Amino acid sequence: YKYYGSDKDLKLIRKEIEYAFIAIGQIKDFKKRLNIYKLLKKHNFTLPKIVASTSYVSDDVSIGEGTIVMHNCFINSGTTVGKNCIINTGALIEHNVEIKDHNHISTSAVINGDVKIGSKNFIGSNSTLNNDIHLGDEMVIPSASRITKNNKKKYEK
Repeated sequence: YKYYGSDKDLKLIRKEIEYAFIAIGQIKDFKKRLNIYKLLKKHNFTLPKIVASTSYVSDDVSIGEGTIVMHNCFINSGTTVGKNCIINTGALIEHNVEIKDHNHISTSAVINGDVKIGSKNFIGSNSTLNNDIHLGDEMVIPSASRITKNNKKKYEK
């Protein structure tokens, strides 16, 4: 691959390249991924949404810029996924779910119908959110958690 430079060279790089993609996750902290997103937007890069060919996304689903849907995911009808999100391998997102910006839904997580997820959250692998759950912002849901009640504060297992 051609080396174009570092973050300090983005203004020059943008003259040659229109598209950018953020290839880091946010397991422990959303800030690094969010800051890169803001930096790329500042330099007017286009951040495409990327959906793996092995995933199923209903026709009426809305997916924001810079979001990636990895392999073998299912996103069902009426769902909205915000900007700069990661929907990781094998995640199941049911009907009428609202996922705001800068979230990471980890591998094999199950988000049931009518769930609302705030911004900048991490939902751990194999976690399940029951129907109609509302989560706040900046939460970390540990792997294999089962969320049965609304929560606005950092979740602790």
